[in-house]
Amino acid sequence: MQAVADQMHENFYEDRMEESQLEERLARISYLVDTLLEVRELGPKIDFVPSPNQQRTIDRLRLSEEEAATDPLIDFPPPMPPFVPPEN
Repeated sequence: MQAVADQMHENFYEDRMEESQLEERLARISYLVDTLLEVRELGPKIDFVPSPNQQRTIDRLRLSEEEAATDPLIDFPPPMPPFVPPEN
């Protein structure tokens, strides 16, 4: 899903895809988002035992923004600069 979304994002700037390609990818993204939402509704799998690497990822994803910012080992992105619209 991420790869297809990335292609669409790149095309926003490059404008190289034909309309049929855009329609195909948009349909694919819509299908995948619907599938993701369905899987999410299922909730956690009770008998799932994460590997140590998976558990590290899970723990990191559960950190709040404040907790992540205090850990120097986590490459937490800096805040975005304020948006200043261009003058016309």
